[in-house]
Amino acid sequence: DGGGAGDNDAPLKYVRWSEAKNDQDILRCIWWPPLKPTTRAIEKALRSFGGDVSKLLDICRVCIIFDNVESLTACFRRMMEDLDIRIVRVRNSMEPRKPGPFEALPGLRQINRLVVVNLCIDNTESQSLGLDHHVCEVQLMLIPMACVKNDEGHCKYITFRNLRGE
Repeated sequence: DGGGAGDNDAPLKYVRWSEAKNDQDILRCIWWPPLKPTTRAIEKALRSFGGDVSKLLDICRVCIIFDNVESLTACFRRMMEDLDIRIVRVRNSMEPRKPGPFEALPGLRQINRLVVVNLCIDNTESQSLGLDHHVCEVQLMLIPMACVKNDEGHCKYITFRNLRGE
């Protein structure tokens, strides 16, 4: 959420996975997001879902950032074609004619322009571990949107979310 590479104060740099996956120096700098904090998960379950924790779809969340819409679309297609992936929900707020849920709050409109895919990994291994029903959130966004997703915008989002009681 608007974070960077841990304690590193250097500006964020976006690199292709094909460049990063075999470079230990780059891999050490990648920021892998933590699980949603327990207190926030409880708060969200109570505020938004009447205590039904099965509706929490973003305990585990990651963001994949793309150079262009074509690459983002190709990734989404591959996810849909992957036999180990069961897509639970898709939210696309990139369509210009479709208002996002945060249109009323200045500064959040551009942050919310992304594709959110909630999915389960459903294969022999995940079934044997009892994880085939665990829902993960994958956010697909373009570099310009990722660049405006920052701490200030996230604070505005938290204020807006709390005002809505979510």
